[in-house]
Amino acid sequence: MTAAPRCSTTVPDFITTKTPRSAPSGPPGRTVICDRYLASTLVLQARDGVAVSYLLALNEGIDLPDLAVILTANPEIITARLDQRGRHDRFEHDSGAASTETAMFRDAAAALAGLGVRVVQVDT
Repeated sequence: MTAAPRCSTTVPDFITTKTPRSAPSGPPGRTVICDRYLASTLVLQARDGVAVSYLLALNEGIDLPDLAVILTANPEIITARLDQRGRHDRFEHDSGAASTETAMFRDAAAALAGLGVRVVQVDT
């Protein structure tokens, strides 16, 4: 399967949710917190082989966060946490998932910073 079809299933949702109707509303200065925004897109879809450049192109024009907080940990600690709580998705069943995603989130943080987003990485 090529990169475009794997990722294209998310495009209609993205287009639908990017309408003014779904944009945050309220007084200026309102804080909006989103879990798993662009950084997760850059990691999880890239794990399926979708090129980061393609993902960035798909997301061109989105509202970038003022701040991205990336939580990280030593891959051995992540693996122990997964073993304790159980693995829930296909990526977590990959024995190298913690190392792979830790490195990919580091790269995603750099990509966000390159877009002008303030990035804070917190080692948990």
